[in-house]
Amino acid sequence: MIDVRKTGKFIAQCRHEKNLTQKELGDRLNVTDRAVSKWENGRSFPDVNLIEEICRELDIEVSELLAGKKIEPEHYKEETEKMLMGTVRENTMHRFQLIIYLLMTLPLVLILLPTLWGDPVWILNVLFWPEGNVLLLKGRSILLIGLIIVFMWCGSYLERYLPEKNLRHSSKKVELFYATMGAAWMIWIVGSGAVINGIKAGGIEGIAAAGIGTVITVGCSIIYFKGAIETARANKEKYEEENPEEK
Repeated sequence: MIDVRKTGKFIAQCRHEKNLTQKELGDRLNVTDRAVSKWENGRSFPDVNLIEEICRELDIEVSELLAGKKIEPEHYKEETEKMLMGTVRENTMHRFQLIIYLLMTLPLVLILLPTLWGDPVWILNVLFWPEGNVLLLKGRSILLIGLIIVFMWCGSYLERYLPEKNLRHSSKKVELFYATMGAAWMIWIVGSGAVINGIKAGGIEGIAAAGIGTVITVGCSIIYFKGAIETARANKEKYEEENPEEK
């Protein structure tokens, strides 16, 4: 959020550095000296239409005016992102992260989808044995590969460039959602295979194989969920340390 008092003091500081009186600055901006006084005392904020002109007269950047302080060039991007976050609610950032996770989960779903039409090793077939595929199956598989690449790229791009990663990853619900998707993937690939094969094999060895598969799946799922909770808690604490005013 913009601190009106801090911005006002900064305007006064910059005005003094330019050796301008309130009246002189007001004349240049076509406003009264009383308006300038109200800005500097934190009783009001400049009209949006005047912001660029104020920055030009005081020789500062818009981000510096909104932040109420000088910003070093190497910290410009960081400070700009903080101000952006001041206008975006926490829930909104969590929704962004949920969308990212959905984009990153869809490829996993698409990879499993061909098993429904009886082609569990479809990627291998497309890459190494294309002559073994029916034309429709091959075309459908290639389309799936394209969608997988698109979804993975979109998810990774947003994850990398969307600001405030710590805040986005601080929701336990969102992190548990992604952990659930990961656990479901593992259960499908590892657990269900071990259990089904064990049941089919029968006997003591088959039961043992099914039991081991179940234990591994449950154990890994617990690790997934515990890791998700710890990740959310750690990121929340780190975000609050870096932004004590948001507590």
